[in-house]
Amino acid sequence: MITRTFLMCIANLSHTAYGAKVRVPGNVDILIAGTSCVDYSQLNRNKKTIDAKGESGRTFQGMLKWVNKHRPPLVVLENICTCPWEKVCNFFREKGYSAQWCRFDTKNYYIPHTRTRGYCFAIDQKNSSKRPFTQWKEDGTCLLPDFAWADWASGQVDRVLDLLDISLLKSAQKGIDQTYKTCNLRLSVLTTDKY
Repeated sequence: MITRTFLMCIANLSHTAYGAKVRVPGNVDILIAGTSCVDYSQLNRNKKTIDAKGESGRTFQGMLKWVNKHRPPLVVLENICTCPWEKVCNFFREKGYSAQWCRFDTKNYYIPHTRTRGYCFAIDQKNSSKRPFTQWKEDGTCLLPDFAWADWASGQVDRVLDLLDISLLKSAQKGIDQTYKTCNLRLSVLTTDKY
């Protein structure tokens, strides 16, 4: 849903970018948002902080209230580079998110703009899974991705399920996403005799 402002989202209704008043969904996997930047702009002579009651602070606080209420696993926030990014990240950290920010120049990503923007990436630490592939629980149940062999996994002992998750996380540290492509490993070498 594309909404114009987060100020009304707490009331579960908001205006879309097209003017319609609709119910704001709460059960989302990712929130991609951009709050008002007017109070952080270099062109503004009457700048206000994120804690002030300016438009930028109000829209950010409205978004943060929605995040705290619905706890999306991942939040991506966009704003101008002069946004107080460290303070933004600290607000997310206070809510139990791991947050970092960085700058991207949009032209490097084939977006038809020539401007640099800041982005904050926040991951919910309260609800994040320590078992990202198997999602297994202490009662022995597991929930593998759709492409995985779930019947096989349900018959395995805990240490095998742990090994699947450990393997995924070790590969992720090396920049390899094991869920993206199937990787066939040749564990034995067949020899052929020459005739």
